[in-house]
Amino acid sequence: MLTHRFTKKNGSDPNTLVLSAREAYWINVGIVWALFPASALAAMVVDPIWGLWIPCFTVLNGLSHIIAWMQDRSYNPGLVASLALNIPVGTAAILILTSSDIAGFVAWAAAILIAVGFMAFIAGYVTYQSHNRHPVLH
Repeated sequence: MLTHRFTKKNGSDPNTLVLSAREAYWINVGIVWALFPASALAAMVVDPIWGLWIPCFTVLNGLSHIIAWMQDRSYNPGLVASLALNIPVGTAAILILTSSDIAGFVAWAAAILIAVGFMAFIAGYVTYQSHNRHPVLH
């Protein structure tokens, strides 16, 4: 199970869950299964800039799993997908999109800010929930 990454900073039990399976599910449903397709559709129908945040978020999310692995020195859910898919595919998408000149600096800056905003929301939620969790009993 995903354990609390901030244990050394706040002194909580390392067996305290960061997110329950239900919370992780709904974060994934909300962002990946709802906002990704909606943004992709808007990028196809309205303007390609509506989809720029997706590869930015994908790379940032992938990096968060790698950072967690480096800190914990243990597997975390999402690590393999981040190494095999999220970072390489997200990076390739960013390189292809930037070379196609479909968006300027302001659109890319906005895309990065949106991606960082979603990551900040997730980190804030996790941090908030971590203060209200109880250790998992084995």
